[in-house]
Amino acid sequence: MNTSKFKMGNCIWWCYIIITIIGMVAADRQCHTGVSTPGYTDPYGDINIEYGNPLDITCILNDHFLKLHPEHSSSKLYFIRGQDVIPSEMIEVLNSTSISLHIDKPPKSASVYTCKLMNNTNAVCLNNVVVGTKPLPITDFKCYSLNFDNLTCTWTAPENYAKTGYNLSYYLPTRAGRNMPSQCPHIEEMVKKGGITKLKCVWSVATKPQYRQVQRTFYFELNVTNHFGSYQFNYTFSHFPHVYSGPPENLTVVNSTTNSLYLRWSVPKSMHAFPPGLQHRILYQSQYEKQWREAGFLRTLSMEDMDNVYFNVTGLKYAHALYDIRVSLRSNAADKDDESLWSTNTTVTCFTDSKIPGIPPMTNIGSFEIISSGSTLNQREVFIYWQQIPVEVANGENFTYYVEVLENIEIRPLEITHAYAKFTNLSVDQRYTFQIWSKNTIGLSDHKSILVVPKQSDRISEPLSFTKIAFGNGQYELSWEPPRNLNMPIKNYSLFWCTHDRDRPYQCTGHLSWKELPANQTVHNITVSEDTIHQFAVSANAEESSSGMVWAACTVIHNQAIGKMKNVKISQVFSTLIQLSWKLECSDRVGSVEGFVIYYCSIVKPSVINCKGPEESLIINDSTAEQANITGLLPYETYMFAVSVITKHNSQSQKSDYQFATTLEAAPSRPYGLHVINVTNTSISLTWNRPNVTNGRLKYYHIIYNGMNETIEAEIEEYTIYNLYSYVEYSISITACTTSCSEPSVPYLVQTLVGYPEKCSQPGVTFQNNSYILVEWERPKYPRGRNEIFEVKFKEKLNGDNWTHPIINVTGTKYGIQDCGSDGKYDTFYISVRAVNIFNGERYEGSWSEELESFCHTPGSILLWMLLPFSVMFIIFMVYIGRKMYFRYLEMIDVEVKLPPGLLTIEPVNISLSDYDGCPKIEDYEILPTMADKELLLLKRSGSQNMSGDSSGCSSAHESVTASIDSATHSSNSSDSGTEQPRSSSTEELQTNSLRLRNVSANRPISNKGYVTMPMENPKTAPPAFCVLTDQTPIVSVNPSYVPVPVIQTENQKMPYVLPDHLPQSTPKDLNKPCNSSYVPLSLSQITETSKDSEMVDLVSLESYKSTDSRENLPIYMQVADPTRKVDACNCNQPPLDIVALETGYVSIGDAPAPRPPVEISASGYVPQRCFDVKTLKED
Repeated sequence: MNTSKFKMGNCIWWCYIIITIIGMVAADRQCHTGVSTPGYTDPYGDINIEYGNPLDITCILNDHFLKLHPEHSSSKLYFIRGQDVIPSEMIEVLNSTSISLHIDKPPKSASVYTCKLMNNTNAVCLNNVVVGTKPLPITDFKCYSLNFDNLTCTWTAPENYAKTGYNLSYYLPTRAGRNMPSQCPHIEEMVKKGGITKLKCVWSVATKPQYRQVQRTFYFELNVTNHFGSYQFNYTFSHFPHVYSGPPENLTVVNSTTNSLYLRWSVPKSMHAFPPGLQHRILYQSQYEKQWREAGFLRTLSMEDMDNVYFNVTGLKYAHALYDIRVSLRSNAADKDDESLWSTNTTVTCFTDSKIPGIPPMTNIGSFEIISSGSTLNQREVFIYWQQIPVEVANGENFTYYVEVLENIEIRPLEITHAYAKFTNLSVDQRYTFQIWSKNTIGLSDHKSILVVPKQSDRISEPLSFTKIAFGNGQYELSWEPPRNLNMPIKNYSLFWCTHDRDRPYQCTGHLSWKELPANQTVHNITVSEDTIHQFAVSANAEESSSGMVWAACTVIHNQAIGKMKNVKISQVFSTLIQLSWKLECSDRVGSVEGFVIYYCSIVKPSVINCKGPEESLIINDSTAEQANITGLLPYETYMFAVSVITKHNSQSQKSDYQFATTLEAAPSRPYGLHVINVTNTSISLTWNRPNVTNGRLKYYHIIYNGMNETIEAEIEEYTIYNLYSYVEYSISITACTTSCSEPSVPYLVQTLVGYPEKCSQPGVTFQNNSYILVEWERPKYPRGRNEIFEVKFKEKLNGDNWTHPIINVTGTKYGIQDCGSDGKYDTFYISVRAVNIFNGERYEGSWSEELESFCHTPGSILLWMLLPFSVMFIIFMVYIGRKMYFRYLEMIDVEVKLPPGLLTIEPVNISLSDYDGCPKIEDYEILPTMADKELLLLKRSGSQNMSGDSSGCSSAHESVTASIDSATHSSNSSDSGTEQPRSSSTEELQTNSLRLRNVSANRPISNKGYVTMPMENPKTAPPAFCVLTDQTPIVSVNPSYVPVPVIQTENQKMPYVLPDHLPQSTPKDLNKPCNSSYVPLSLSQITETSKDSEMVDLVSLESYKSTDSRENLPIYMQVADPTRKVDACNCNQPPLDIVALETGYVSIGDAPAPRPPVEISASGYVPQRCFDVKTLKED
């Protein structure tokens, strides 16, 4: 039962399916699902047909549609492709509801076929029909790397209307690589012009898979698939030869010469590690040559210095030329014949350096033109022509030509161009040699051209009747006649032609060429470019001379008839004359010209060509005339002119076109009717009439009066002159002006009225006697009337009070004052005046003058006259006393100081210099003289010779003992002889017993240290009675007459210094000298013991002296006592002293011995112990 139920269920299910299918089939089919259409097509949807197969489409109407629209049937069905109706021959009617389209071999296309019903806008159905082929072979597959940054493969998709798919991959040439292909990340479609589709695939370091930069070979596999089949394309790609480098970077010109350019550039960063390296190609092109040239190649390997690549482009042909330099890169592995593998060019332009021009301009023996000038024809203008050098050999900026006259370099051209130079005022009786160089900013060319212009007597005659006939297309016939009156045989002719934008008479500034013709040829045909105008010239040449160039003045057109004159113009215009000029056309010269006729008349204006009166004419009976003057014309009048030619048969050519000109303005006639309408004391009012003949446009008037001039506008005929002087007669006239002024009108005389006088000058006084004063003044510079009266204002001052008198009227310019000062009436008075004009009962008062201050004259005092001689005598007496004092002063300054006998015998001392910075400071106080001082002073008075003080300004030698007392250090022991040591003076004694030096100048500089005068002589052996100044190290073997004194010296301060045997006589003026190098201070740290007993009597202070003597370490000697006296030792045992009183370099050694008889000395030898201020130096 279960089985039967199962079978029954299956039956019911299948029945349902069958019924459903039958219902679907029986229902109306539609073109597109969900879209109601009249019918459908079969096959349904898109149709793909391989090219070469037929196309069949059936269009069927639905039954339901036909029931609703029975009027329609298959006869109304048709097909269209796109917008084109398919011919009925390709359509077959199958029945009343369907038609069939059959095309045997439809073209390759992708089209829409539509089945339509007539008179119905809706389509029955449509199909997209693609007629294509199987995938076609790839013909342009290629791969390359751009700047070693990516790998790009491109190919062109063959035209195929069937939708085609592309799958590109590569694998490496290894066993593992074949099993691991790298698919293209993305295929990009690029549509170019013409409908060509380009496909591109790019691998880079950023894609997956990445670009393998170091791989040398890639195997590519391209699979192409469409509806009709598939195709596989294999391609083996060699990587490094197809790496395109980027262009060079930072291309610059590092240096340049006249024929080379030194370049520098860098390789793109991404190409630095490119394994094969790169080729560098350098191309250049000159501005003068439109052809690229290879300068050379470079090869750089991987990892070399590619940031700075250098190359020197040499062999450049042109200096100061603009060169275009281009550099490109290519892989070293690239095919050398494949130009497509070069990178794009990097360009730089640069000028080569300049140099002097390469060549001078070329000249011909006849390339000059002479034009006579000057009234006597003794001067001439000369044009020197040359052939311009090519621009490429100019070789520098500011190119020009330099011309110099060999005979006189001071002669300079008036005008110079690139084609010629113009010289003026050259003598006809002198030969000139012209030297021509090319020149730029660097200098002149090495070579020069020479052109000789002979003097007039040596110049060959010019060719005659030089004619230029144009035949068109640049063809010309040039003809001339040989010169007449030849003074030398003709060697040849030079025919010149020059390009220019205008014909003669303009000077040619273009390129000059020439050709030499034999002497028997006078006609030459030449063909030149018809795009430019050419000027032609000819010269006749002898062996060493030439006629110069004769230019063809115009061009004769072949077979042209004579017409009216065309070259008529107004040359100059004056007020009564117009100059008319004309130039005959060459064609007009064909006939025989006898003269010219000029027609002219005055007109209203150029727009109305009607003469005001009859037309006049002027006949010129000169066939060579080219201008004429028409005289007797009216100023500022418009005229018209025309010219015609008179031929041999008294016939005239047509008149030329009329020329118009207006004569210039001239001076008008004088104004008239001038008269005065009003007069005041400062103004005059005038009126006048305009000139009868203006001769132009009246612009202004000049009013002239008494040398003054005022300009007013031409429209004014009444004017007032202001700011005139009162009571002055004026002569007034007036002129009228256009471009020039008329004659003045008849003068009109008129006088201005009375006015206020000008201020008088300050009066003056004259004392006639003690009681009468005359006051005078001058009339005003501008009286402005008759000055009928003058008013005098008088003020007096008596005993300090002022009183003004009533104003006094006078008619003259003088006024007298009586009884002035006879009895002290007043002390001082003040006077001022003014002028007054009176007119018609009215007063015109001027300004008061400046006041004169004066006083009354009184007798002089007799006491003053008595004091005058006494004053003169007193002055003479004072002058006499002053003179006597001055001469006494001069006598006293020559008095010398004499030394004690113990200090007179001074032998040469050998001294080594010690460290010293200047004179030690010594306090300004006085010292009581000791017994030794007194003895020395007695010796000084009894001596016959005067000894000068030292030149340093220190104290004289007789103060040496006092100086030792003054020092803060004394010996505490007595010598063996029992001599008592000097005691220290108290402060009171120092202040009351000051030692004075006589005859010391007041301007002597203050010194504060002790010195020893040390004249420089050759070193001597130390004499007796001296201490030896040595180092601190005791000296064992020493002359017993000397005591060594240690001196601390530095290396730079050690100087030998020795006293001479005979010292020169010193004068007191030496005391005025400052401390100098003749004095050496001593720094005594120890006095060594000598082998003899000696007594030290004084202290010597030596100043440092810098000598040129190279000897060093010489001992220093100092006299301390008489060598005959016995002393125990030269020790300086001193008691403790006040530190403040101590002075560096001073030692108290002992008392002085008894005075000895004077000894004869021949030189100054002072041993000053301390310096004194000027104020302490007085006479003893």
